[in-house]
Amino acid sequence: MMMRKFLGVMAAVCMMWAALLPVGEAAAPSGKVQGTVTWRYSLVRSTQGIGDQKPIAGIDIISSGTQDKIYKDRGARVELIPFFFDKESITSSQEQDWYTRGIAPAGSNIFVAETDEDGNYLIENIPEGTYELVLISGRAKSNSIPPEQEALMKRYVRNWDVFDLFVLNGSNYIMKRVIVQPGVPVVENYEFEAPRS
Repeated sequence: MMMRKFLGVMAAVCMMWAALLPVGEAAAPSGKVQGTVTWRYSLVRSTQGIGDQKPIAGIDIISSGTQDKIYKDRGARVELIPFFFDKESITSSQEQDWYTRGIAPAGSNIFVAETDEDGNYLIENIPEGTYELVLISGRAKSNSIPPEQEALMKRYVRNWDVFDLFVLNGSNYIMKRVIVQPGVPVVENYEFEAPRS
């Protein structure tokens, strides 16, 4: 009986000491980025002639109708890349997994997500800092990539041709600098325009 009481007291003392001891490092403050991605047909068409309308400088205006309809951009790819990310800090294998399978390189603080059926995305547990938010439409295709966007993206990717083929795949995309702070959600919505073909 005495031994049982002694063991009970010792267990209580051990639990008290365990509660006072640090259990690892405290979680670093983190933030989140969220938003909605949509798309619609642009008001101009890149082809010649619509019915009896005459082309204006090679661009035709779409008659009223579906150009005002906004669609949810399901399956849009969302990437968050640290502003100071060094593209040489990852292996070729990590780079390939990032581009082709959407797997962020371990330890890179790159985040990859996809919009849900309503075009919404949410990335959580992001370390505080400055990032490039890359939104790549899942539906709106592009006839060309603006040179300034391509130059900015090349800062973060080594193999532009593979990235262009597997990630962009002819889709419209936009890059925007965001600052992530603990407890302050970053909300970035974007509406893409797609030319009618």
